[in-house]
Amino acid sequence: MKSIIIKNFRSTHKIFDLPMTEKELRELVSKKGTISGKVLVDFNDLVNNDFDWLNDVASEKLTGSICGLTEINFIVVGKTTINQVILKVTGTVEFDNL
Repeated sequence: MKSIIIKNFRSTHKIFDLPMTEKELRELVSKKGTISGKVLVDFNDLVNNDFDWLNDVASEKLTGSICGLTEINFIVVGKTTINQVILKVTGTVEFDNL
């Protein structure tokens, strides 16, 4: 699992730079079948696209598949100085769709 660290004036965020492998997902998934991770999304993309696009992007950034996560929830947890939003993504992993 490759990640980057982003520090801002309030907190530090570990952002997924590459999707997790199926092995990593299986190791990190909760007993309920959910997983959480932080991803970067360009603010302009958030404004110019719909909710389905955001679900697909978040799923692909965490699992490598647009169908890898279902029941996806988002929380904005930060921003960068280059117009990006840090989102904490939580969803149910669909291993059959990876």
